[in-house]
Amino acid sequence: MKKIIVLLLVLTLAAGSVFAVGSKDSASAGGVTKLQVISVFQTENPEGPAELKIVEDFQRLNPNIKIEFSGVPMNDLFAKLTALATANDLPDAFFNTSEFKTKAVELGIVENLNNVFSKQELDAFVPNTLVDASVENTLVYLPFFATPPALLYRIDWLEAKGLKPPVTWNEFRTVAKAITEDSGAGRRYAFAQLAMRNGSAAARFLYMMRTFGIKELYQKPDKTWTTDIGSPKFKEMLKMFTDFANVDKISPPGVVETGYPEAANSFASGLTGMMITGPNAVGTIYVQNPDLRGKIGSVVIPKDTNHASTLVQNGYSLNPKSKGRDAFVKWQNFMTSDINCIYFNNISGRIPTKKSLSNAPELNTPAMKGFVEALNYSYMLPLHPGFAEIQDVVAEAYQNTIAKGMSVDQAAAIAQERALAVIKKYN
Repeated sequence: MKKIIVLLLVLTLAAGSVFAVGSKDSASAGGVTKLQVISVFQTENPEGPAELKIVEDFQRLNPNIKIEFSGVPMNDLFAKLTALATANDLPDAFFNTSEFKTKAVELGIVENLNNVFSKQELDAFVPNTLVDASVENTLVYLPFFATPPALLYRIDWLEAKGLKPPVTWNEFRTVAKAITEDSGAGRRYAFAQLAMRNGSAAARFLYMMRTFGIKELYQKPDKTWTTDIGSPKFKEMLKMFTDFANVDKISPPGVVETGYPEAANSFASGLTGMMITGPNAVGTIYVQNPDLRGKIGSVVIPKDTNHASTLVQNGYSLNPKSKGRDAFVKWQNFMTSDINCIYFNNISGRIPTKKSLSNAPELNTPAMKGFVEALNYSYMLPLHPGFAEIQDVVAEAYQNTIAKGMSVDQAAAIAQERALAVIKKYN
């Protein structure tokens, strides 16, 4: 396999040399086109170094193009982009997400990439990944990868107890209680539970809601928006989530201060043995603890009524005001080449979105299988400009019950009121 990858790299580099020609972009200065880019990856490891390597390879082949990154953490991205858009100070390109795409279109800060890339270039991607990266007929970003959420777990912890990975939430609870115990290194816990009041923690809560058949936002037949937040099923799910921390105690103390980095660290260190996350966590965990290779598996998120997942894609959007369009196309085509997608998957665990890589052996491993299967249960995030605000609504709800001791009924009522206010605001 390594020989094949090396061969593909040589071929890619040879093909890439075709692009090393003078740019016609009006942004050129002294024959060099500079692209100012906001990147979330540059605040993360191993994604940041991997992205830099790809860019360095690209710039060697295209010395007339220079990519200049500004790193912005994922949890600050939406506010940062909104502020820059208001100040009319956006860079040439910026990291974008499924959650923010509708807002980005509403703000008028994205070029329709259907008018930028050729049909042949776009046809190389799995069709539903392009749909998920679009708002109606506007392709907001080129989907570099997908990170469908699934349940990551320690194979060795479950096997030691004679347990199988959970399929339902009842089974999850049984497994979690069994593997939460004192060990030679101290207390170990089953669940790396994210309950911080931020987007990444709230996103995981929304995935769990969907497994109960609860929709955070959806349109009725008359096309008006509504929500299931505050419903009896919502209360049932919120109670389960609260009990994980406060009653079952299957999660380490301090879950309301636990975001993605803290959860990944707890898994890598052996403090926890299960985590709802995207496949990118595999790369993060291996960087911190290489000894866990071969000890990690993944399955789809447990269900109440149905399994659920999303594509959770990310990619780069082009500012319509940028004069570096040609340079952007060359960079993105290089970044999403097969060899670079496989390289990025090997480093980060994120799943390629190219048709040609659907059967890649790198995806057929215990650590990756659950994430690949999760693609079969993916749903489209609602195309509503208030989606990020709804994330904060549910985040406040679980913080109210876990940290403040508020009753589920009271927290659900507050969440319902806030959710309906968001809907009314945008109607």
